[in-house]
Amino acid sequence: MKLSCDFFNKKLCSSCPQITLDLNDQLRNKISQTEKMLNRKIDQVFESPPAHFRDKVKWAVGGDLINPKLGLINSELEIIDLTGCQVQNENLNQLVPKLKEFIKKCILTPYNIKSQTGELKYVIAFESLHTKERYLRFILRSKESLDRIKKNISELTDDFHVLSVNLQPLPAAILEGEEEILVSKNHFINHQLNQEIYKLHPQSFVQTNTLMAEKLYKRAKNILSTLPVKTVIDLFCGHGPFALSVFQNDFKIYGYEINKNSIQSAIESAHIQQKPISFFTKNTHELIELPKSDLIIVNPPRGGLGVTLKLLLKNSPDYILYSSCNLESLSTDLKSLAADYEIQTLELFDMFPHTHHHEILVLLKKIS
Repeated sequence: MKLSCDFFNKKLCSSCPQITLDLNDQLRNKISQTEKMLNRKIDQVFESPPAHFRDKVKWAVGGDLINPKLGLINSELEIIDLTGCQVQNENLNQLVPKLKEFIKKCILTPYNIKSQTGELKYVIAFESLHTKERYLRFILRSKESLDRIKKNISELTDDFHVLSVNLQPLPAAILEGEEEILVSKNHFINHQLNQEIYKLHPQSFVQTNTLMAEKLYKRAKNILSTLPVKTVIDLFCGHGPFALSVFQNDFKIYGYEINKNSIQSAIESAHIQQKPISFFTKNTHELIELPKSDLIIVNPPRGGLGVTLKLLLKNSPDYILYSSCNLESLSTDLKSLAADYEIQTLELFDMFPHTHHHEILVLLKKIS
């Protein structure tokens, strides 16, 4: 199946460069690219639905208070309105008119990139696929409009379980600032993955494609269930989905993540699921020592393991489970590990249909 997208056909949006190809052809290209770069056959491929799979949406804000736009930034630094995008969550798409009215009512002046004026830079929304709870975040330049948002926030509370404001005063490429102000009484949404409930803070990293994320975490659980491991470390653990998914009663699991709100989400989720996992707010790249472990899970940023690679080799676990969304950095890291570890399984998850990107899950075993 392939989609026909007016935004792409009119050259207004290039976020889905493969959208003119049938999904099967897209997958064949991804398989070929991965096998060539990693010099190994893929053992298993997990497919995604072709449309409305993106449960987390980031809209750049433009236009003006009479006609605010929610969409993306083009090469001329203009905002292209993407109302009705076919890959985005349908319920979030349907809420766009209401969000635009809220922007106008609260006088949230759209940010102008060229003149570096205005207040509202981005709107970020997420809907949990199964619980249907949502969060909404306004990325603002200052607190100038904060009181107006608080005054009118009741107009959005029926649609969003958690609402927050993030302050990013700098005209920088970095999307978010450090300060997050919750303007709703709730701090977490209930997010379900494979029948388990997670507490998700709006600043926690979450996979955009929930159906594929469930397949990824379920596969990790199945892999660990066949291995002779008792102590597991989860690096770059985010809100804890890998650690919580693979947990077994005789496991000791430690999770490390730099974002304190993600760790708080993980701790809350572990409490709800009654899983005694130890989570720590630590910069993984700055860790010097880890508990001795049988297996280490790594799901690093797009740049790859970086200095954490030395930490893995120092800990020398029997197994490494590596999840990556960047084939290039994964290839580099696997070459650095090749003298000590060999690939046991290589699996592809089509987390980002219609793009060149995908998720790879690799199980590595220490060479005797």
